[in-house]
Amino acid sequence: MGVDGFLRQLGDAVDRTHLQQFAGQTLAVDALSWLHKACYGCAFELSTSRDTDKYVQYMLRKVDMIRSCGVAKVILVFDGQRLPLKSLTQEKRQSYKEETRKRALQAMAASKRLQGNERQNEANKAYQLMQRSVSITPGIISKVIHALRAARIPFVVAPFEADAQV
Repeated sequence: MGVDGFLRQLGDAVDRTHLQQFAGQTLAVDALSWLHKACYGCAFELSTSRDTDKYVQYMLRKVDMIRSCGVAKVILVFDGQRLPLKSLTQEKRQSYKEETRKRALQAMAASKRLQGNERQNEANKAYQLMQRSVSITPGIISKVIHALRAARIPFVVAPFEADAQV
């Protein structure tokens, strides 16, 4: 889940640099941040329960890209158990995602009854809603971990949130 606005709060303490600065070093990455972005790219497939491994390929490409900059080792850190203090927030978030997914499917169905720009606009709206409704399920994480093992990419499952482990 992370801490809302964490990077903004760091402000001047953050230096923008190129990955080549870290050549020969080990880099730990919050895997869920990548995985959310990866799932946005296949939101349609995930929202309509179609089989896809696009998110797996995204994760593997990101690791390859970082390695190509000379980083010696990339370790992906996954969230572990949910923090009990955040259970209410998680329930609200899940409810919002379920409602958003329903709205996305309705918009997709509506787009099929339209033509031209109206159809495209409604389809775009549906896809944006699908992206907002993406949930990272244990099945998705399992598929990624299986691929990481096969590719011999190291990973860690944190006791709770990955942020503290990184």
